[in-house]
Amino acid sequence: MLAWSMLFVQVALAVAALWLLRARVFPAVREPGHGGLILDVWGPIAVVAPMLFAAGRIDGSVGAVGWTPLGGPVACGVFALGAAMLGSQSGGEGPTPRMMAAWTAAGLVLLLLGSAHELTIWSGQCAFAAAALLLWVNMPPVPTARQQRTPSEHPRAVEALLLVLLCALGQGAAAMVAGPETISIRVVTMVYAGLAVALAARVAGAGACLRLGGWSATYGVLLGLGVISTVHLLPQTVRALRGDEGLVDVHVAYGFGRYALEATVLVGLGGLAVGARMLAPGVRRAAGVAVILAAVWLVAWRLAGM
Repeated sequence: MLAWSMLFVQVALAVAALWLLRARVFPAVREPGHGGLILDVWGPIAVVAPMLFAAGRIDGSVGAVGWTPLGGPVACGVFALGAAMLGSQSGGEGPTPRMMAAWTAAGLVLLLLGSAHELTIWSGQCAFAAAALLLWVNMPPVPTARQQRTPSEHPRAVEALLLVLLCALGQGAAAMVAGPETISIRVVTMVYAGLAVALAARVAGAGACLRLGGWSATYGVLLGLGVISTVHLLPQTVRALRGDEGLVDVHVAYGFGRYALEATVLVGLGGLAVGARMLAPGVRRAAGVAVILAAVWLVAWRLAGM
């Protein structure tokens, strides 16, 4: 009964967040300062936040439930690539070199962890710091006095984005209460993320969809690693503050080789987006459908293995 109640809460919050994105947030991406906040900073966090709550349940192996905070954001990025290819009429706005570098670096981090097979506290905290640094770098500058005097067509876009973030956090909390064995909760989490990037393509254009999906994948992977590390670190910090003596266990989780496919896809995401712009319109749309189907297959395959 509790699981069904939490599922209802999650669906309600997801619907509310999607409505706000469609009606209030995405229409404002072309206003000065709003585009960066929505597509490069808080929008991606709102997309992947429900996935990150699953990182708190990882203890040892990152198999099964560990896919949600690590592979889920990558699947969202793949879906965004397909939606951008499908909705683009002339190739669309491609990723900038900074975007490609950040997305590739996040994929390399996950790929190297697959080679090392395990995550330590220090590497997890470094991933957390890298995500925070990217958020700071992507934060748009404060609007000038002239821009502030210009009447906004979407004056409540920032407030709506804050509500979307709160809804995303509520979804994650509902998933935590329901428990890791509730597969329907994971399905709703992934459907919400996919619909969010699809709405970005529909309302704001293919370029906005690609930016939102690429940064969602990047932040999701880095913050997922950081949350896994932090959840392991906090109890040891509490024991140290109490004066308990003992060795610090720096080994956090293992089994990252399981996500070699997702890591490789994230490494090549920017390059695939650039290559898609060179395709003929008909071929690009057909390839977009194939990419979307591949993302759906990946999600179904991974969720079925939980």
